[in-house]
Amino acid sequence: VQSVGTFYDTALCFDGTVANQPTHMTFGFMFNRVLAPSEHIRLNLPRFSRLGGSGPIATDNADFSAKWDQAANELTLTALLTLDRMVQRSVAVEASEGFLIPIQGIVANDAEFLISSDAVLGVVQLTRVNTVHPVGSLGI
Repeated sequence: VQSVGTFYDTALCFDGTVANQPTHMTFGFMFNRVLAPSEHIRLNLPRFSRLGGSGPIATDNADFSAKWDQAANELTLTALLTLDRMVQRSVAVEASEGFLIPIQGIVANDAEFLISSDAVLGVVQLTRVNTVHPVGSLGI
């Protein structure tokens, strides 16, 4: 029987308030399982794009490496060390990394923003991010 994990207090915030412009974003979460080195947390960012395309990105959190998959609209965080369970964590990405807010904007608590994990001690299938901050559209 495979153990199932759960994310708590998931939130995605954007400092940018203009669609189709680079934004600073912060993703916060708490995981109820230990995350071992090389295990992943995946964050789906629907309709997002990145000026630099797919590849590694810099974050403010030394516990993870991060990479962007443009085709999947997915940000993958890879644990670099063993991370304790039930610790509130955040990962911020600067606007200089080139993530563009979708032209359509972002609806508050949009159910399309999803998180998952392949942690051996508690896999999490795709589940909603609890809080997604809105950004207005360009009205196009």
